[in-house]
Amino acid sequence: DENLAYEEASHNASAKGGDAILSGLKVGASKDETLKIFKAPAAQTPEEDGEVWEYYSPTALVKFDANDRVTYALALEDPTAYLDTPSGLRVTTGMRAPDLVGQLGKPPQILQEGVYVVYNYTSDGVAFWIQDSKVVGLFIYELEN
Repeated sequence: DENLAYEEASHNASAKGGDAILSGLKVGASKDETLKIFKAPAAQTPEEDGEVWEYYSPTALVKFDANDRVTYALALEDPTAYLDTPSGLRVTTGMRAPDLVGQLGKPPQILQEGVYVVYNYTSDGVAFWIQDSKVVGLFIYELEN
Protein backbone atom coordinates (compact mmCIF):
# COMPACT_ATOMS: atom_id res chain seq x y z
CA ASP A 1 0.00 0.00 0.00
CA GLU A 2 1.51 3.29 -1.13
CA ASN A 3 0.15 5.17 1.90
CA LEU A 4 2.17 2.97 4.26
CA ALA A 5 5.41 3.78 2.49
CA TYR A 6 4.49 7.45 2.54
CA GLU A 7 3.74 7.39 6.26
CA GLU A 8 7.03 5.61 6.93
CA ALA A 9 8.98 7.98 4.69
CA SER A 10 7.29 11.07 6.10
CA HIS A 11 7.78 9.95 9.69
CA ASN A 12 11.51 9.52 9.18
CA ALA A 13 12.04 12.85 7.42
CA SER A 14 13.68 15.68 9.32
CA ALA A 15 13.85 18.85 7.20
CA LYS A 16 11.37 20.88 5.14
CA GLY A 17 11.21 19.77 1.50
CA GLY A 18 9.72 21.35 -1.57
CA ASP A 19 12.54 21.45 -4.10
CA ALA A 20 11.66 18.12 -5.72
CA ILE A 21 9.31 18.27 -8.71
CA LEU A 22 7.18 15.38 -10.02
CA SER A 23 6.16 15.93 -13.65
CA GLY A 24 5.81 19.67 -12.95
CA LEU A 25 4.12 19.30 -9.54
CA LYS A 26 5.69 20.47 -6.28
CA VAL A 27 4.87 19.75 -2.65
CA GLY A 28 2.70 22.64 -1.44
CA ALA A 29 0.93 23.12 -4.78
CA SER A 30 -2.79 23.97 -4.67
CA LYS A 31 -5.60 21.86 -6.10
CA ASP A 32 -5.93 24.34 -8.99
CA GLU A 33 -2.22 24.00 -9.79
CA THR A 34 -2.55 20.21 -9.59
CA LEU A 35 -5.51 20.21 -12.00
CA LYS A 36 -3.45 22.12 -14.58
CA ILE A 37 -0.72 19.47 -14.47
CA PHE A 38 -2.48 16.18 -13.68
CA LYS A 39 -6.00 17.06 -14.93
CA ALA A 40 -9.14 15.80 -13.16
CA PRO A 41 -8.71 12.72 -10.93
CA ALA A 42 -10.56 9.45 -11.53
CA ALA A 43 -11.41 9.29 -7.81
CA GLN A 44 -11.29 11.64 -4.83
CA THR A 45 -11.16 10.08 -1.37
CA PRO A 46 -11.71 12.25 1.72
CA GLU A 47 -9.41 11.48 4.64
CA GLU A 48 -9.31 12.73 8.21
CA ASP A 49 -6.45 15.13 7.43
CA GLY A 50 -7.25 16.01 3.81
CA GLU A 51 -8.00 14.24 0.55
CA VAL A 52 -6.34 11.81 -1.88
CA TRP A 53 -6.80 12.11 -5.63
CA GLU A 54 -6.34 8.91 -7.60
CA TYR A 55 -5.48 8.56 -11.27
CA TYR A 56 -5.52 5.39 -13.39
CA SER A 57 -3.74 4.60 -16.67
CA PRO A 58 -1.18 5.66 -15.64
CA THR A 59 -1.44 5.25 -11.87
CA ALA A 60 -0.84 8.30 -9.70
CA LEU A 61 -1.82 9.45 -6.22
CA VAL A 62 -1.80 13.02 -4.94
CA LYS A 63 -2.45 13.72 -1.25
CA PHE A 64 -3.72 17.11 -0.08
CA ASP A 65 -3.69 18.38 3.50
CA ALA A 66 -6.59 20.13 5.24
CA ASN A 67 -5.50 23.39 3.54
CA ASP A 68 -5.77 21.77 0.07
CA ARG A 69 -1.99 21.76 -0.46
CA VAL A 70 -0.04 18.80 -1.88
CA THR A 71 1.78 16.80 0.80
CA TYR A 72 2.82 13.93 -1.47
CA ALA A 73 2.52 12.70 -5.03
CA LEU A 74 3.30 9.32 -6.54
CA ALA A 75 3.49 8.34 -10.21
CA LEU A 76 3.68 4.58 -10.72
CA GLU A 77 4.59 2.82 -13.97
CA ASP A 78 4.05 6.00 -16.00
CA PRO A 79 6.52 6.12 -18.91
CA THR A 80 6.04 9.90 -19.27
CA ALA A 81 6.65 10.77 -15.59
CA TYR A 82 9.84 12.44 -14.37
CA LEU A 83 11.17 13.60 -11.03
CA ASP A 84 13.64 16.45 -10.68
CA THR A 85 15.58 16.00 -7.43
CA PRO A 86 16.76 18.93 -5.29
CA SER A 87 20.31 18.21 -6.55
CA GLY A 88 19.18 18.70 -10.15
CA LEU A 89 19.13 15.06 -11.30
CA ARG A 90 16.17 14.14 -13.52
CA VAL A 91 14.96 10.59 -12.82
CA THR A 92 12.57 8.88 -15.21
CA THR A 93 10.62 5.63 -15.13
CA GLY A 94 12.83 2.87 -16.49
CA MET A 95 16.10 4.30 -15.16
CA ARG A 96 18.33 1.52 -13.87
CA ALA A 97 18.54 1.37 -10.07
CA PRO A 98 22.38 1.12 -10.09
CA ASP A 99 22.52 4.33 -12.17
CA LEU A 100 20.18 6.06 -9.72
CA VAL A 101 22.34 5.04 -6.74
CA GLY A 102 25.47 5.98 -8.69
CA GLN A 103 24.17 9.53 -9.07
CA LEU A 104 22.27 10.08 -5.80
CA GLY A 105 24.27 7.82 -3.49
CA LYS A 106 23.02 4.98 -1.34
CA PRO A 107 19.51 5.70 -0.05
CA PRO A 108 19.35 6.39 3.71
CA GLN A 109 16.29 4.16 3.95
CA ILE A 110 15.21 1.09 1.96
CA LEU A 111 11.67 -0.26 2.42
CA GLN A 112 9.89 -3.32 1.06
CA GLU A 113 6.47 -2.40 -0.34
CA GLY A 114 4.79 -5.48 -1.79
CA VAL A 115 6.61 -6.37 -5.03
CA TYR A 116 8.57 -3.11 -4.90
CA VAL A 117 11.71 -2.02 -3.09
CA VAL A 118 11.50 1.66 -2.14
CA TYR A 119 14.66 3.78 -2.08
CA ASN A 120 13.85 6.68 0.23
CA TYR A 121 16.13 9.74 0.17
CA THR A 122 14.88 11.12 3.48
CA SER A 123 16.65 14.49 3.40
CA ASP A 124 15.39 15.32 -0.13
CA GLY A 125 11.74 14.31 0.22
CA VAL A 126 11.98 11.89 -2.70
CA ALA A 127 11.61 8.13 -2.99
CA PHE A 128 11.75 5.69 -5.86
CA TRP A 129 9.81 2.44 -6.30
CA ILE A 130 12.16 -0.19 -7.78
CA GLN A 131 11.16 -3.43 -9.51
CA ASP A 132 13.51 -5.74 -11.45
CA SER A 133 16.38 -3.26 -10.82
CA LYS A 134 14.52 -0.44 -12.60
CA VAL A 135 12.70 2.66 -11.38
CA VAL A 136 8.94 2.14 -11.78
CA GLY A 137 7.63 4.71 -9.29
CA LEU A 138 8.49 8.33 -8.54
CA PHE A 139 7.46 9.91 -5.22
CA ILE A 140 7.77 13.38 -3.71
CA TYR A 141 6.67 14.18 -0.18
CA GLU A 142 6.60 16.92 2.41
CA LEU A 143 9.32 16.63 5.01
CA GLU A 144 8.50 17.16 8.67
CA ASN A 145 9.77 20.30 10.35
